[in-house]
Amino acid sequence: MTSTILIVLLMGTLAFTISGLPRSTAAEDSPSIEELDAIGTYFELPHLNVYVATNATVHILLRAFSCEMISYHIEDASGALCTQITFGYLKPCTIYYMYEDSLVNETAFTTDDVGAYTYTQDLSMLHQVFIQPVCSTEVIDRDTTLQSDIYGDVAIIASNIVFDLNGHSIFATETYWIGIDVVRRSNVTIKNGCLRHHGIGIYMGYCTNVTVRNMTISSSWLDDIEMSTAWNSSIVENTLNTRYYSLTCGWGSKGNKIYHNNFIGYDVAWGGNANTWDDGYPSGGNYRSRVMQADLYNGPNQDILGSDGIGDSPYVFNPDNIDHYPLMNPWTPMETVVKIGGINEPVTIVSNTTIGQIVATKNTLKLNSSGLAGHGYINLIFPMVNTTNIKVTIDNQKPASPFPIISTNGTHYFIYVEFALSTHIVTIQFAPITATVDIDPDVLNLKSDGEVITGYIEFTEEYDVNDITVSTVMLNGTFPAALKPSEVGDHDGNGVPDLMVKFNRTEVSRYIRDVQNIQYGFVTLAIRGELNNGMAFEGSDTITVIMPGNVVGGHAYLS
Repeated sequence: MTSTILIVLLMGTLAFTISGLPRSTAAEDSPSIEELDAIGTYFELPHLNVYVATNATVHILLRAFSCEMISYHIEDASGALCTQITFGYLKPCTIYYMYEDSLVNETAFTTDDVGAYTYTQDLSMLHQVFIQPVCSTEVIDRDTTLQSDIYGDVAIIASNIVFDLNGHSIFATETYWIGIDVVRRSNVTIKNGCLRHHGIGIYMGYCTNVTVRNMTISSSWLDDIEMSTAWNSSIVENTLNTRYYSLTCGWGSKGNKIYHNNFIGYDVAWGGNANTWDDGYPSGGNYRSRVMQADLYNGPNQDILGSDGIGDSPYVFNPDNIDHYPLMNPWTPMETVVKIGGINEPVTIVSNTTIGQIVATKNTLKLNSSGLAGHGYINLIFPMVNTTNIKVTIDNQKPASPFPIISTNGTHYFIYVEFALSTHIVTIQFAPITATVDIDPDVLNLKSDGEVITGYIEFTEEYDVNDITVSTVMLNGTFPAALKPSEVGDHDGNGVPDLMVKFNRTEVSRYIRDVQNIQYGFVTLAIRGELNNGMAFEGSDTITVIMPGNVVGGHAYLS
């Protein structure tokens, strides 16, 4: 009983999927398409001179193309288990190829002298039948990485495999229905390539745990991806640029994750059960070229002033299918790494600008961003491996408020910044600049009457101590540096400039003695601050502290 309901609902979906199209259509540079959804025993598409006749009453969704191709979804409507089917008019006395439910199930036949053919069709369940004038070209039954392009189509006939197109394409003319066919398979990954000019780019039927990632599918006559019935599958980081629908889903499709896709042109035709259409906030959902959105707010509820690259309103298919965080711009990721704490950490860059000259140094990523007039944006995704504030500069200046907007999903930071387009140098600091710090005195008497503790700050990287904002300099996050005196010199005589700053000695001694409860031994003092562009730095030095009467290292300190 369950499977019967599923079949009826799926057929309803397929009818819904195509109902937005005219009965007879022809996009530029594409074959003429005509369709009919009906119940009966005789079905005709008059513009393309195609008919299908049965001796049992059936429900059929019939499609035909000007390139001698017919497809139909067919199910019983009268209690019959099978029926004779006659279809025409194809070319007379010509070999064609019929595929039922999959490119694997192939039958070659020859039309009669009027271009017709008769056969017996099973009606015990819903079937999808494709007829085309060429045979299917490739089958994949193991992990496969393409080394060249393919002309034709591919049938995946095994589970638990990876099909990596490796940057290559599968091309077709008007004689191939499906680019990649996946039917009754599980744990299949399809990635890293292009499909062009098929009737349907990728067809998924009765599949579980199929992943389609980083695919560009274009110029499909009908659907770039058709999820006839798919469960717990992932459609992620693809660009779908079709003449009709980017993605269609049957009612039986549920539990799928669909996000970070670019739907260029027509959007999704939907009729499915509950699926997930975004990756949560701030990662986001999908980009739709035909949907206009406002982006004035940010945050999980989109109620905090300041844009974040996510539309302020959700994209609603139905109550069970909502893209809560639709993307304002296409998902176009670049990958790089930056070294934090001696470990290379991955960074994803998404931008509507041209990114170049990426330079990763310790804790910092620099890149050039360029583009024509308008607004540019950069969104960086970075693992939460540090606990310090992330800093961003544009041309060595703080970006205009409220940017950067920094959000997290619990595992990654999302760093979003906007700017007027031209050519910019963008710097992202993931952890503070490392400074060399020398604290004077080396031995601190906690009861002495000295007035100051002196710190010397020196940079070993490509930064200038003249750019330090003295008012931001703190000792152990507690004691501010005196604004005066402070000066740049070369205290250690190594030829590298350093900045001298001073702190209140009495306050620091009291803190060490009474708050940290240290009266003798070694103490590490850290100096932190910012440059005038907001970039943070930090460094530390270890000194010895004593109290009169203490013995340290065999030496008695009396005063």
